[in-house]
Amino acid sequence: MLLLKGRNSQDRDYDSNRYTVRPRTERPNSSRPTPAELPQKPEEKKYEARPDQSPPPTSLLESSSQPITVDDSQVDENKALSEVVQDTVLGGNSRRIDEYTALLHANDIRRNVLEIYFGPTYIYQNSGSPFWQRSYFSSSAAIQAGIKLWITPFFGLNTNYIKSLATELRADPSGSSRLDVDHQWFDAGLRFRSFFGYSRRSPSINFGIDFSEYQLHIPSDAVLRTNIRTKGVRVSLEATFPHSNTSAWLLGFELQPRQTHEENKAATLIRSGTDNKTDTVGLWIGKQFTFNRKNQIFWKVTHRAEKNLFDGTTNVNDALTGSTIDNVSVTTGTTFLQLGFTWGR
Repeated sequence: MLLLKGRNSQDRDYDSNRYTVRPRTERPNSSRPTPAELPQKPEEKKYEARPDQSPPPTSLLESSSQPITVDDSQVDENKALSEVVQDTVLGGNSRRIDEYTALLHANDIRRNVLEIYFGPTYIYQNSGSPFWQRSYFSSSAAIQAGIKLWITPFFGLNTNYIKSLATELRADPSGSSRLDVDHQWFDAGLRFRSFFGYSRRSPSINFGIDFSEYQLHIPSDAVLRTNIRTKGVRVSLEATFPHSNTSAWLLGFELQPRQTHEENKAATLIRSGTDNKTDTVGLWIGKQFTFNRKNQIFWKVTHRAEKNLFDGTTNVNDALTGSTIDNVSVTTGTTFLQLGFTWGR
């Protein structure tokens, strides 16, 4: 057995010159990259809608259609106009009207929604004209009835009807015979009220716009008389002046310009001219007595004047002179003496 001689560390075939020691590189505690090291995404541009610009399309179909733009100033103007109309016509919205009504006395007539009035009337009518067929006078009793429907205390609907009872006219110039005739008046339209205060003694103004019609019906066998019809727009204004909680004076006037006036055939066709111009004016005074808002009585005296100016010549001879008349004029005055009762709810 052979024993080899040992070698020390200096006799080894590798030494320290063969290897190089490099310094250790320090790393952060976290191996994840910092936010700054991450790649940044491009920032998305957010869309902010402007009042005068519509939003971007959300689909291909929407992008192909014409965008709709809304003018805010026009919307504001329309809203303001609707509020003005509402305040003027109705007196405001429902909440404001309820607040207004709550301030009124329990017996104030402004609390009424429906008013029905009726009563007897006395009529006197005089028609003056150089053409005898249009010259006459008549008087008789009559009956009057009407309804007022108040949508608000300031705006309502009105209708009125008057019919004569047992009325007669002379059938010829000698007056030896009489004709049984009928007078009728009909009005229907709008009412606007304005009050100057909350108490029952507050004065008020009542403005009306109506369709008005008057008719004179003659028997079908009448030879020297003709049926008459006048219709048109009627504008009226009535002022109420209370002097206590239970009574008030009424004062008003009316105007009916450029009305349509017709002469219709009875037994014969009578024409006062080829064409005419017709206007009517009227005024009245009266008084109203209020027991409570559901029960009232009133009286009223009204005078109405109608003027007819005809062009051309009458188509028949005058019953008195026996000749035709040119440019006939007719002035008809009618007086109403009314007494009535009003029931309200």
